[in-house]
Amino acid sequence: ADFALYKGDLTVVGTDGMHIYDINGKSILSAKYGYLNPKVLVSDQYVLIYDLSGSSFSVYNSFGLLYEETLDYPISSAAISDSGMFLIATRTKEYRSVVYCYNKDFKRIYNWYSSDKYVLSTSIDSDGSQFIISACNVTDRGDFRSEILICNPNVEDKKAEMSFEDEAVIQSAFFEDQSYALLSDLSLYLYDSFHRQKLQYVYPSGQVPTAFYTSEEMGFFMVASHEN
Repeated sequence: ADFALYKGDLTVVGTDGMHIYDINGKSILSAKYGYLNPKVLVSDQYVLIYDLSGSSFSVYNSFGLLYEETLDYPISSAAISDSGMFLIATRTKEYRSVVYCYNKDFKRIYNWYSSDKYVLSTSIDSDGSQFIISACNVTDRGDFRSEILICNPNVEDKKAEMSFEDEAVIQSAFFEDQSYALLSDLSLYLYDSFHRQKLQYVYPSGQVPTAFYTSEEMGFFMVASHEN
């Protein structure tokens, strides 16, 4: 099961379906689907539910289903912004990884393809003006490498690109001022809105990050970890 708060109401998803409860515990919306591993993401406009490692996703508001789609291949990651724009990461027959960007009217407005990289995570800022793709591959020398792409959905050129050798960047998140954080298996990085690194925190030896929480409005982050 997974859950999130949508406009002050509790959204709970499980294999039996989706339920939204108000502050008094009254069910205000229920829906059925056939997802085996449902995950939920929320924004000011929508509830996005996707089947992790399955191929389907659906978008709701407080009144019901707005959009649903079944892709040809499994979904590996998703993200949603308060503007209503959202990302779905999957693959195709021709490409190892694909990220589709949808606008608030559920139209695909940007596609990213890679024949040699796997997507680790995606994130999108609150107004939908930029998003982050964290991908990885193995070099010809056998070295592991993460690549971070900062994209603008309205133009083809990337806003910024960076690489991390022998390091997996597993999550990312934006803050309200368009600065952002990257969480890897070794460090936490903070960048300003001009993509300049402002901080690197290296985890103590043996610590492995397990969760990453941020607040755009408050500009804080928290990393949970455990001993390896």
